Amino acid sequence: MKRLAKRPTESPILILALVQAATTFLRNGLANALDLPVCRRVSGGVWNQYEVLSPVALGSMRDDCAVAYSHAHPDALNVRILNAALDKVVVNVRDPRQVVVSLVHFIDNHVAGNPSYFRAHGLPDDYLNQPFAWKLAYHLEHTYPMLVDWVRGWTDIADRGCGDTRFLVIQHSEMKADRVAFFRRIYRFYNVSDVDEIEVPPEHDGKNHNYFRSGRNDEWRDILSRPQIQWVNDGLPESLMERFQWAR
Repeated sequence: MKRLAKRPTESPILILALVQAATTFLRNGLANALDLPVCRRVSGGVWNQYEVLSPVALGSMRDDCAVAYSHAHPDALNVRILNAALDKVVVNVRDPRQVVVSLVHFIDNHVAGNPSYFRAHGLPDDYLNQPFAWKLAYHLEHTYPMLVDWVRGWTDIADRGCGDTRFLVIQHSEMKADRVAFFRRIYRFYNVSDVDEIEVPPEHDGKNHNYFRSGRNDEWRDILSRPQIQWVNDGLPESLMERFQWAR
């Protein structure tokens, strides 16, 4: 991707992201396309317990006009921290039913050799010794409700307003459907100059993104049992299904 003679935006870009939503690809793609530095850590904690934004890290990110992402939880403390640091934020979501399936694969394929991950995230000691079906059932019970709450929490905050901070809510399936329109929507939100002239990141695959597996958003239909499908559908608010056009 070509470098630009002048940065097309001087706004820092923070992506509040649900896990397993191709957010590393999104962050790096925006950084490359807009010639912005990457800030790799702006929050602390663990995503399935509690993650809080760092005012110091956000200040540095803002001063450096960098791109970053966080899985920070939608609560009053993180909202106050955002209000004090940034005037624009992107919220990146994905269908939680697919996130659960992708998460099981991610843990098996990328963090199985990292004992500290399992301790920090509170996973059972014998997790790795269990079959796929057991792991899936575990995350449906213990992780899925939190994923739904995360999406509902940040979309509610975005809808009702957050002081002077504005939000753009996007979702993974939009990137899959029309990558160019997806990125240009983000560019316009940040008042990027010459939007139509700026390249968008190339489609991600196993060659340019280490964590890429399939990118499907309906794989869960083939993996979950009929009772599990009924259970996850019952746990997903109708308001979210209508908003994001997630079919039962």
